[in-house]
Amino acid sequence: TMEQDYLLRQIQMLIQGIARIFFRREARSYAFPEARQDYTLADQWYDACLERLRAGDINGAENRLFAGLIPGDSRRLQAALDFYDRLSALGDEELGSAGFSRQEILRGLEDLAALYGVDLAEK
Repeated sequence: TMEQDYLLRQIQMLIQGIARIFFRREARSYAFPEARQDYTLADQWYDACLERLRAGDINGAENRLFAGLIPGDSRRLQAALDFYDRLSALGDEELGSAGFSRQEILRGLEDLAALYGVDLAEK
């Protein structure tokens, strides 16, 4: 629908905007070390979030994501942006069957921005 397309564009603009503010570049996928034994605590935390996501527990994955965020930690912010990018790529049916919506993705990104001190108010 047009509303879903609009929300998807809003989500992508927000992901890219936060990435530009913090990283001075476009958002990129989160890159894990090749070997699991090289995972940092941030890698282990994000891997656990993605495991919940793969299991279809979007709410649980998002809760775990926010529980592990540390304001000022850019690696965890990068993981969160990657997480919401992955969520936005899911189909409406997939989101709906998990009890999640694009509106909730947008709210999550707004909460993320607030946690990291990004003012989204129109100037």
